[in-house]
Amino acid sequence: EPGFSQQHPEMVSAESPEDALEQSLHLDRLRLEIGIGLVKLATADQGDLLRRIPLVRSQVAAELGIAVPRVRVQDNPRLAPSAYRILLEEAPIASWELTCDRLLAIDSGQVTKPVPGTAAKEPVYGLPGLWIMPGQREQAEMHGYLVCEPGAALAVHLQHVLKENAAEMCSVDHP
Repeated sequence: EPGFSQQHPEMVSAESPEDALEQSLHLDRLRLEIGIGLVKLATADQGDLLRRIPLVRSQVAAELGIAVPRVRVQDNPRLAPSAYRILLEEAPIASWELTCDRLLAIDSGQVTKPVPGTAAKEPVYGLPGLWIMPGQREQAEMHGYLVCEPGAALAVHLQHVLKENAAEMCSVDHP
């Protein structure tokens, strides 16, 4: 039985020349697999992940001057419910776990007073952080934490991974 999206690609139309080129090249090399607990991040009524991904692709493309392949989002029941992984050509290149109903409070070295939460490390730089309740956001920000939504944390991680793997994304395999 199909899950959230047996394979739910970003919405892409051939309205611009770039989209037409992308479709003609069949650039479908990147996949974001999400655990069942993260599906709500990708549903229109609860999450904005599917709106964030095209923005991330555009930012990376503009910064690096390359065409960034589409990112196919797919649920994977074999992953832990709160886990995701990013694959390039079927090879996992990054993974992390996040908590959908919490916010990530990152300690960038400016924290003046700790707040209660569940220990975490942000995925890009390994900075210490906490998963906090949404009602703690203002308190955490007052004490120097950088606070972000789980979908935003995933998007930042994806952006970093795309930049780090730009050469591999743009390589063309010849049979």
